[in-house]
Amino acid sequence: MFVVCFLIDIGRIAPGAIEDTEGFRRLAPKDAAQQKHLASFVPLQRLGKIDDICAAALYLATDASHWMTGHTLVCRPASPCSRV
Repeated sequence: MFVVCFLIDIGRIAPGAIEDTEGFRRLAPKDAAQQKHLASFVPLQRLGKIDDICAAALYLATDASHWMTGHTLVCRPASPCSRV
């Protein structure tokens, strides 16, 4: 409540597997074929890109998100029900 009095919007981003990041390099398979297999489980058939997270951050930084406070943007692809 104290934060709302000062009109400070709090937004968080929870990214999934994002290519070309330190976490991806440490945790993802090194083999390109295995990475392609991993991406096949994603409805968009690709892993996340840094630009995907940048777009979410830009959204939170603009007035377009002014009505959204205290929420987390989960930026990861949903798994199709048939593969869960």
